[in-house]
Amino acid sequence: MNKDNKIILQACLFQGWHYFILGIGIPILVLFQLERGLSLIQIGFNMALFGGTVIVLEIPSGIMADIAGHKKVYILSVCLNIIAMAIPVFTGNLVLISITFIIMGAGRAFSSGSLEAIFINKISESENERDMERLITSTQIFIPLGLSLGALLGGLLPDFNIVQIYSTALIDKFSLNFIVIFIMGIILAFSFVLFTEEEDLLKENVRKTVSDKNLQG
Repeated sequence: MNKDNKIILQACLFQGWHYFILGIGIPILVLFQLERGLSLIQIGFNMALFGGTVIVLEIPSGIMADIAGHKKVYILSVCLNIIAMAIPVFTGNLVLISITFIIMGAGRAFSSGSLEAIFINKISESENERDMERLITSTQIFIPLGLSLGALLGGLLPDFNIVQIYSTALIDKFSLNFIVIFIMGIILAFSFVLFTEEEDLLKENVRKTVSDKNLQG
């Protein structure tokens, strides 16, 4: 397998995996809050917190990705989501659930574009337009596929009713979704660190610019 095909395969697998995990939470995002006793107004407030956090951090996250590298920023986003998924497993407190949505919003902002940029930058190094088209086309298949399969699994998990297996006052039938997302997020983070590389194009361009100026001087 040549380098570009390997990059495309990695992009498809990691994009699909990312959106598969995201999909697991979709069916229960509102339902688990109702189960914890939150009102519709409080649920709406939490969703607004999520969206507001994404908006506020969208530009700073992009700047951070340019400086620190897209891979580091994406790993940070996965870690934030892991933390966010740990909170609702054990609490129904309004404040803590609201904090969960703020952390989720931060995770969404830091993941926005960073995952795609890693593989697009690597493909662009080969300057092969056909491979770039293959990358975009392939990932556009795996993203909705992963999201759909994740949502399907997310709808099935509450039927296992974890309360019957491990019963506490703080765990309900939706907790299993968060536990699965938490575990899969950890596996995703470690796998991404081990199996992907990132060329820091910004730093390379800065070094090249400085070098060119020195030569001109």
